[in-house]
Amino acid sequence: MELAGIKCSALNEIDKFACKTLRKNRPNWNVLEGDIKDYDFSAFKNKIDIVTGGFPCQAFSYAGKKLGLSDARGTLFYEFARVVKEVNPYICVGENVRGLLSHEKEIAFSFRIFLNIKFQNYGNIISHPTETAKF
Repeated sequence: MELAGIKCSALNEIDKFACKTLRKNRPNWNVLEGDIKDYDFSAFKNKIDIVTGGFPCQAFSYAGKKLGLSDARGTLFYEFARVVKEVNPYICVGENVRGLLSHEKEIAFSFRIFLNIKFQNYGNIISHPTETAKF
């Protein structure tokens, strides 16, 4: 994204060592260290074009324990949805964790409903994950 000219307004990371590395490598970035649940992103409302996020894959991945929403890490999906709601970007990009939408009908349904409500006035909606991109 950086190579495409997209500037980072803020990023959140819970791991203190990752934050230290980010601050060293990108001293101008606004690194918000700590649990995303402790941050309010409403100050960015209607000021940010793109919100990106990734969810820990262990809760949903075929390679993980597949505990889904029973794994606390699996509930971070809802934090991503909260941030998108607070910021109201033109675009949101969630990392495609293989198994995310096929693991539990509850989260798959919630994710699709969220996308349809969020982007109902924007035309075409992609409400399902794509397969691994082939370049």
